[in-house]
Amino acid sequence: MWYNNNGSPDAAKGFLSYMVLYYKPVRNAWQGVFRLQYFEKERYNVRIYAYEADIPYIFSIPFYYDKGMRYCFNFNQDASKWVNKKAKKSWM
Repeated sequence: MWYNNNGSPDAAKGFLSYMVLYYKPVRNAWQGVFRLQYFEKERYNVRIYAYEADIPYIFSIPFYYDKGMRYCFNFNQDASKWVNKKAKKSWM
């Protein structure tokens, strides 16, 4: 996304670019999400906001300014299958 506001006294240029990779095997109880992001903005007054998925059922909308790179990796494992198997084995 490119931003350029030439008509305003606070005119500024900048961009934000990101890539999200999802990995979820068909028969496994785990999945992963990797996000890589690069941004450039001239000033704090004209920052850019971007939606970001966090852990399941949670999200955030952080803002970015200046110049930088950000990455994150979320790993999720469904422990209910493991817990149920473990409980069944311990009761036998």
